Amino acid sequence: MLNKPENFIFKAFVFCVFSICLFALTGATAFAAGTKLSASAETAEKGDALSSNTLTITLSKAEVDILKDSITLTLDGAEWNGYNESGTLATNIEYKKISDTQLEIHITPTEKMLESGCTVSVPLKCTVTKNQAQIAVTVNYGVDGYTDARQVFAKCSYSKAYLSGTTYARSVGTEVTAENTAKKTYNNLVISVIASDVMKTKNNITVTLDGMKWSRLKKTGSVKNNAYISMSYKKLDDTTILIEQSNITDSMIYSGYTITIPLTGTITGTGEHKAIVDFGCDDIPQCEVVFGYCNDGDVSITSASYNEVNNAGKVGDIVITDSTTQGFNYNTKFTVTIQQAYSFYQVPNIEGTGKFADKCSAALSATNSAQCIITLTSTVSSGETGTIVLSNVIIEKSASTIPKSENITIVSAVSGWEEYSSEALIAKYSADAASSAPLRMTASNIYAGANEYARLAAVTFTDNDGDRSYRTGDKIVMTFDNDFCWFTDGSPATLNTTGKFKDACEFQFNPDNKSEAYIVFTKSVSSQNIGTIAINNIQLTRDTSGYFKNLNMTAYLERDPATANTIQVGKYNATTVGQLTPTTAATTTEAALEATTESAEENGSAVKAEVKFIIGSTSYSVNGTALELNAAPYIKDGYTMLPVRVLANLAGITDDNIEYADGTAVFKFGGVPLLEITAGEPTFTLSGTEAGLSTSAEILNGTMFLPMRDLITALGISEENISFDNETKTVTITQS
Repeated sequence: MLNKPENFIFKAFVFCVFSICLFALTGATAFAAGTKLSASAETAEKGDALSSNTLTITLSKAEVDILKDSITLTLDGAEWNGYNESGTLATNIEYKKISDTQLEIHITPTEKMLESGCTVSVPLKCTVTKNQAQIAVTVNYGVDGYTDARQVFAKCSYSKAYLSGTTYARSVGTEVTAENTAKKTYNNLVISVIASDVMKTKNNITVTLDGMKWSRLKKTGSVKNNAYISMSYKKLDDTTILIEQSNITDSMIYSGYTITIPLTGTITGTGEHKAIVDFGCDDIPQCEVVFGYCNDGDVSITSASYNEVNNAGKVGDIVITDSTTQGFNYNTKFTVTIQQAYSFYQVPNIEGTGKFADKCSAALSATNSAQCIITLTSTVSSGETGTIVLSNVIIEKSASTIPKSENITIVSAVSGWEEYSSEALIAKYSADAASSAPLRMTASNIYAGANEYARLAAVTFTDNDGDRSYRTGDKIVMTFDNDFCWFTDGSPATLNTTGKFKDACEFQFNPDNKSEAYIVFTKSVSSQNIGTIAINNIQLTRDTSGYFKNLNMTAYLERDPATANTIQVGKYNATTVGQLTPTTAATTTEAALEATTESAEENGSAVKAEVKFIIGSTSYSVNGTALELNAAPYIKDGYTMLPVRVLANLAGITDDNIEYADGTAVFKFGGVPLLEITAGEPTFTLSGTEAGLSTSAEILNGTMFLPMRDLITALGISEENISFDNETKTVTITQS
């Protein structure tokens, strides 16, 4: 038995050992590096290339030196596809690709890292290799006491239905039968269920027909499958069957299964015939599989006028009418061709109605100016009719001789449920017809617009014909529609002239009518040469409010009104009324923030600003106010590129503290330079310290873009204040 002193010593010894162990345990916990994703898990399928998510690893100052050469990232269900065998993630942070699924991270600690720790950002640029419920990245720290971190950055919802075979054209009342397989008068519907969905979909799958009824199925029957177990169906009504499974095997739970159902029955309606598969659970979307159609209309082309033209002239609107309810795939092309040696003078304006509304664009063929190619910019759903209208159509003679009184026709061709071709008269050639070729105009870009301010891309006048001369004092008169006026309080528009127009004209406002401006010729211009006049820095204001669809510019030679031409220079497509690039001293972002600040100060509350960007869209919002960018945010090499100026305003840097020259932007805070960025350079300077960029800054349409991760670091915006909605491709950033 121990005496008291010895007992005291023993207890002290045990306490010390316990404390050391506790310190070791708590130390391991305290130094556990953190991981975070830049966005929530997105839905993907096998073969998809992913790049929208970024893994951030946060290391304390002690961990930097401990883990500098031991971090390994391993993908589960995907392979790295955006990385070389080795490379750089940021200054002093490198990677090495050791297999298709593994990256090693190597850190060369700087003094700053050893003082305050660091973050390692790794864009998850990869390709999905497996259809599984979770696509994840595991971070192995390679040091005892550190638990591997796992982040799910994508998931596969791959239970779906698809058609085995082609889509058939049918007629109402047709019997679709599986008895005569030689003629292949039916299709098979294949339903695929992945392993992770097997139990969720048990006895819940229904197949509903749209445009056909299950007239050839009994009330109950068996269903073919590849799991070699008993599956049956029950007919709930003439159009719906329920798939029932009497047994679930280990093989099904491990690898999933497929069901094959012959689409047999009686055609009951026109338009598209669909099989709608509902898996009976919220996280698996319904599948609509088109298996047939009955033509319920036609695609035709018409012209709104039929007039005489000579060398060049404006003709009526060209209208393509689709009276069918068919759908079209994204990127489907309608080809409109002018016959009889005429061609398009310029790209017509285009507008869609019905199912084509806001879903089509126009361009002239690169190889044939007689062809205007209409491209569908998104998928067109079935079930509705629609029209495509080409307006401001000007045609010109493209051959030296055309027989007198020759009719000029247009032909339209498109593929939908079947090949369509239609023809219409648009004009008649007459050697005696009065002719004054319109001014040839183009806009360098069509921006989404708004209703109060606008800054446009360049509008260019081109004279390639060499058939028109200009006198000293001649004016080209320019106006805008939708109540837009030339903005005269800021810097005026400038001219860039080439060829015969070089140094031959100047820009002037009409002092008595703010809706008009002129290109005034200061000397005579010969008709023998060609040349261009580009108007830059066009700034507009609008006296009225309210929604408008398109912004058009009309121009004509004052002494010859027949030269008038109108082109679309802007487009309003926002869901709410907003404003375009500012024309006042303060940016629209600043204005929105100031309004928020004033409101908050009146209420005595803290100010919190919120900016939303949509990848691929020039529309953005500040505190719910819709605004416009000169260029849309985008993804570059897996990095989300955002406009620097907007976020600098959000961080409290006003425009009078932003200087820009020769590709370099300097951002000041309180008059002191804080941030310096040069387009094309791999680094930026923050508070006098140089730091590496994830990817170099770029300038698009006068707007500087920087990777989001570098922007938030430079401007002191916390990652907790950033979110990304993968469904809508929306980046939301808040800042107090």
